[in-house]
Amino acid sequence: MVDEGSTRILAPLEDSLEEGEVHVEEESEEDAADLKHATDVKSPSADQVERHRVSHFPYRSWCKQCVMGRGVGRPHATSTTESSVPIVGMDYFYITREGVRRRDEMAKELGEDGEEAITQARASGEVLKCLLVRCLQRRCVFAQVVPQEGDDEDHHCATLAVADIEWLGHTRTIIKTDNERAIVALKHRVATTLK
Repeated sequence: MVDEGSTRILAPLEDSLEEGEVHVEEESEEDAADLKHATDVKSPSADQVERHRVSHFPYRSWCKQCVMGRGVGRPHATSTTESSVPIVGMDYFYITREGVRRRDEMAKELGEDGEEAITQARASGEVLKCLLVRCLQRRCVFAQVVPQEGDDEDHHCATLAVADIEWLGHTRTIIKTDNERAIVALKHRVATTLK
């Protein structure tokens, strides 16, 4: 049956088709899907850039820091049984002119004099040692520049880590670290301070 007002065939008549013929329906423009267009990326004004630099929120594709900070890899697999007590991880990293580095990476590149070269670079201010505190439940990350690894006499590093953990508002936490001697000593000081 053919609707006289349009070119669309509503119901094919089986009698009119010959053997081997295929019936094709014509689509009207009303049935066509809308075309998708790419978003128009305009350069922001200097004022917009300055306001965005305060918090980098919301994400902006024109912001180099926003693009670099967006995760591109696969997320880590999470365990099926989540802990009822939040887990907070702590570790050290270094900031160099080349970017964020771990101590073992820098020591390998510098060879036999690696430890001495790292110490000299830290003394001259070319390399900064930082403490990383990360809550796995809330996905908050804290980084503090610290004078040394481990628990110092004034407990400065421990005080920074305790302040970060207290800011999260957890009443109980599990603190995880690797087995490096300095970070384990810091973990024990933070645990006793939190108690």
